[in-house]
Amino acid sequence: MKNIFSDKNSIFEYIGEIEKNEAIMLILKHGYSKGLIKNIEKTSEEIFKREMLGSTGIGDGVAIPHAKLEDIKGVTILFGHFPDGIDYDSADGGRVYYIFLILTEAKETVLHLKTLSNISKLIKGTSFLDNMKGVRGVDSVYSVIHLAWSELK
Repeated sequence: MKNIFSDKNSIFEYIGEIEKNEAIMLILKHGYSKGLIKNIEKTSEEIFKREMLGSTGIGDGVAIPHAKLEDIKGVTILFGHFPDGIDYDSADGGRVYYIFLILTEAKETVLHLKTLSNISKLIKGTSFLDNMKGVRGVDSVYSVIHLAWSELK
């Protein structure tokens, strides 16, 4: 899979305290303002519908909210960096600092699963989490993600 973070516009950072749903909405609004999301209402509805099934906070400070949508072509991934952490109801009970928000085309189940798998590999199989500690600013986050992505086999 090609580097899914080839556009800095897909990265959002927020410094300060924030609630889970507000954080997700800020990422979606950012994606909408950058032209990466066409229909923010439908997209947010699908993301929150999935979140109601169970928290997408997977542990290690990471959450992966995701949805399949008709108006998405291929895959769109937005990354939210929250250095102060979010109470997210994560699997490990910890705070979330990194949100990978994944939107895939409704008919692309294989692509959806492959994207989730690649994000999991990025988190577990690279230096990503270690290198993100103390990082601030979109340019720095972008550099860390690119380095980690290059470590994927």
